Amino acid sequence: MNRLIIEPLVIEHALALGELFATDGEAYLKHFSPFELTTNGVVDALSCARKDCYWILSLDEQLAGFFMLGGFDQGYEIPSFGVYVARWARNRGLSKIALAFAVGQCRELGCSALRLSVHPDNAVALAAYEAAGFRFSGTFSPKGHRIYQKSL
Repeated sequence: MNRLIIEPLVIEHALALGELFATDGEAYLKHFSPFELTTNGVVDALSCARKDCYWILSLDEQLAGFFMLGGFDQGYEIPSFGVYVARWARNRGLSKIALAFAVGQCRELGCSALRLSVHPDNAVALAAYEAAGFRFSGTFSPKGHRIYQKSL
């Protein structure tokens, strides 16, 4: 049986998360870059966070990824969702669970919408986000990712 735990990402998780990024490698991480994907990058992101929110996903007591609501610290009223699921844990529905949790958090915070960006080649993610009610905004990020938004 798989036991999933979602808990706040704290500095004490930085080393394990950095090791997970290193294990999965650059090719796996190439389209996900909310910050420098290293132990120091995690520490820096958490040290600077005031309103942005970060959580880890653990499956059977093994770190399986993390997700976030960002943009609050930059003054945005509509946060951006980001999720990373470790290579070993993919295809288990963790991204969908993380998204549902993040949507719930946004509703509790009174957010009117949620935003995310997806690389145009990531057909699986595009289909999943569209099925979850996200619509392409017609704009692209500076990295060329499609920007999607969902009203809450």
